[in-house]
Amino acid sequence: MTDYLLSEAEKTFILHGVQSKLRSDGRGNSDYRPISVATNVIAAANGSARVTLGETQILVGVKVNIDQPSKEKPDEGKVELFVECSTNAMQELKNPQEKCFSLASALRKLYANETCFDRRKLCLLPGHKCFVLSVDVWILEYGGNLLDAAALAIKSALFSARIPKIEINQDDEGRIDLDVSDDPYDMIRLPVDNIPLYVTLFRIGNGFLADANQPEAACSVARLSVGICANSRISAICAEGGGSFDPETITDMIHTAEQLGPSLHDELMTQLEKEEKLLLSRGLLSASENDLFD
Repeated sequence: MTDYLLSEAEKTFILHGVQSKLRSDGRGNSDYRPISVATNVIAAANGSARVTLGETQILVGVKVNIDQPSKEKPDEGKVELFVECSTNAMQELKNPQEKCFSLASALRKLYANETCFDRRKLCLLPGHKCFVLSVDVWILEYGGNLLDAAALAIKSALFSARIPKIEINQDDEGRIDLDVSDDPYDMIRLPVDNIPLYVTLFRIGNGFLADANQPEAACSVARLSVGICANSRISAICAEGGGSFDPETITDMIHTAEQLGPSLHDELMTQLEKEEKLLLSRGLLSASENDLFD
């Protein structure tokens, strides 16, 4: 999976830890490392976040633009997602460009489910104008479990996003005029309640664990990533690695992801709401009660 080199003794130690359900850092097989979230870290973006999951650090910026809907989906907005890798992370990853491509593909799959993210709400005027969410993901540091960390960071950046309120006027001749509010308090938000997160489970030996660190990821032969909404609804499933899964293991993995997903959502939202209150109290953030999906 990575270029991280492990001796046979280290691999055996990790394998025994999975079997005994006690990992080298003291966590159980279903435990996540501490999650740290900072929002509004990029001044030029509509929304941004930096998430640290163990030694893995992800930075996400969200820019909102206006464009014409596609002919195939004239009543939907667009989401563009790109992943790039820092020099530091490149040194830790095997085939970093390929990893960025596979990471972007998995993240796009997460947002393709209309029941979790309704792109029709991004449409301003069907066939004419829509919002385009440009999501840029930067891998700053790699310490295992990139996909889960990236999904956490994207949801955090979308939570922090503020979009100027826009009124659309169309005259009798069909000409469209956009009136963009310049009031910093007249903003709309992207509700993130239904936006899913990934729970990735790494197969090691005959067992599996959540949120693998770098040595554990290097010891894993295969992984299963399950996109989970806050209500435990599954939105996407991705598999990676050269190993295989038997049907019973897959069932157990999915069941574990369904159990871990809601608590992961709750922990993230608690941190986001706490930081938002702090920024509001310091006057560093303008309050907005307008909801784009209302």
